[in-house]
Amino acid sequence: TAETAETAETAETAETAETAETAETAETAETSVAIEAPVDNNIEASPQTELSSNIMSPNVKRALLTWGISDREPESTAEPIIRFTDDENERQLIFFSEVIDMAGQHFFYEWVREGEVVARIQINVRGDRWRSHASKRLRPSIAGSWQARIVDEQGQVLASIAFEVVKP
Repeated sequence: TAETAETAETAETAETAETAETAETAETAETSVAIEAPVDNNIEASPQTELSSNIMSPNVKRALLTWGISDREPESTAEPIIRFTDDENERQLIFFSEVIDMAGQHFFYEWVREGEVVARIQINVRGDRWRSHASKRLRPSIAGSWQARIVDEQGQVLASIAFEVVKP
């Protein structure tokens, strides 16, 4: 009915506005986040990347680092060693994940440099299968050992990926 369609449209608009606001706020802190819609069970997932992720929870179906997202899927794979060239001063790395059976819960993306958490982004899971991603601007000045982690509400690490950022 018209009332049902209006309600669905309003909910979609509110979700889009919330996503944009979250991404805008986080972007000023050099980290951004995008919250995705539930996954269509009829669409095949992209293949896993070369960069090795350590998935420690059955609730994390995929966790990977990428350079881009297209149609809610990772476009390319980040290498375990990220080398800057002399003419590069910044690159944006994206941590993509797909979680299952966590509807109504939340988790955190954490960016960790040399053992210290430098960014933490909360993701509210609104579906049984949920894709989301967060990004981090990397610069040669923050070279070193890094980890991207997914952490639950109790602080347990659900997945992690180690990588290195190397100066030119």
